[in-house]
Amino acid sequence: MLFSTDPLKFLLEPKNRTAFVGESVWFHCAATGSPKPRITWLKHDQGGRPLNEEKYKAHANGSLNIRNAQLSDTGRYFCIAATHVDLRQKTVHLVVKGKLTLILSSLLDQFAWVGGGGGHPPPWESC
Repeated sequence: MLFSTDPLKFLLEPKNRTAFVGESVWFHCAATGSPKPRITWLKHDQGGRPLNEEKYKAHANGSLNIRNAQLSDTGRYFCIAATHVDLRQKTVHLVVKGKLTLILSSLLDQFAWVGGGGGHPPPWESC
């Protein structure tokens, strides 16, 4: 009995993301091939263990949802497409920023605007 195989290839590659603490993050990944590939998601520092299903939801369409993002979710994630004859992976990075980062970014933007847009404070005048 002969099996027909088509090369494994990604139809949709996940993109790097930046999020703030408390947000929901989505990565999308899809692959095609014959036999049909299975999509699995892993996080770099998990030692190959499956992701915690209460925090991370891997969907049948290949998407990964990270609920209530925290600073500890920052890192590299792997979308792995596998069949019994081939395996391919895509790596994406997630950066989760805290609320303080948002406040500081806003303050720096305001400072740059008030200071004339150059991003540098005006020179101090001598008394």
